[in-house]
Amino acid sequence: MLLVRAIVRGQCPNCGGPISDDRLEKGLPCADCLPKPPPRLLELADRGDRLKFLEELCNELSKAGRLKGYRRILEEEEALKEFEHFFEKALGNRPWSAQRTWARRVLGGKSFTILAPTGVGKSVFGIIMALYLASRGAKCYLVLPTSVLVKQASERAEAYAEKLGAEVRILAYLAKSGKAREELLERIKSGDYDVLITTSQFLARHFELLEGSHFDFIFVDDVDAVMKSSRNIDKILVLLGLPSEAVEEAYELVKLKLKVAAALSSRRGVPPEMREELERSRERLRKRLEGLRIGTLVISTATGRPRGLRVRLFR
Repeated sequence: MLLVRAIVRGQCPNCGGPISDDRLEKGLPCADCLPKPPPRLLELADRGDRLKFLEELCNELSKAGRLKGYRRILEEEEALKEFEHFFEKALGNRPWSAQRTWARRVLGGKSFTILAPTGVGKSVFGIIMALYLASRGAKCYLVLPTSVLVKQASERAEAYAEKLGAEVRILAYLAKSGKAREELLERIKSGDYDVLITTSQFLARHFELLEGSHFDFIFVDDVDAVMKSSRNIDKILVLLGLPSEAVEEAYELVKLKLKVAAALSSRRGVPPEMREELERSRERLRKRLEGLRIGTLVISTATGRPRGLRVRLFR
């Protein structure tokens, strides 16, 4: 019986070209990148040892002079294994499946929202990921809803860092007075930390101390608290490396998309000039963001998607 295979355009993980569905299923590149996979590689694919499979695959592609996208995939898988070891050393147990999924996204540079009930390890994940990235030279920021949680997160982070032997400067803003407060604010202003932990209220009131800073990773625990001041959204995006002009341009694009959606749902349809304006707006924003080093944002919530027009900027 003739077996018909689907060809999927633009989905080869290595070159971005067309690829058959059976190769995609096995995690292999397209036939142009690797015409005949060696038996050893197919055996590793069937065994499910992803890291060894990727190492062998990258070796084969490198020998053929065709190693492209899989180089990054291997680096991300190696980083994930490192993170798992880091996590286990800190807590005494391996991350569970959801935490591994979250870690894979962060290490791949993808921003996203965690929607999960209280008690599944969202906050612990944020702390450990911040420590992991900071131990490798990144600057991280944890934004929490209350001072009590800031204190708890700070104590946990210090304990984990000590257990790991990680030389990470952890700075938490807790209520102090007089000279101690002045010194703390000065440290925040000068960027004398690797991991900063504050409340969302601090972000709203003291943004001028953070302005000019660039964070590689921001973890927002309880987005509802951040949403009490919609301008906090703009501030977080700026701290991730987006110019304020780009944030405003993105906001205009959000509003334009809503107009297009409304027109689509009506009988009259979308006017050609509106479509053209949408494309121009997208292109302007794309060019403005081109070449920028933008950090990763993870938003944690237990209550569902936050409402409001400005929150769409996080997308």
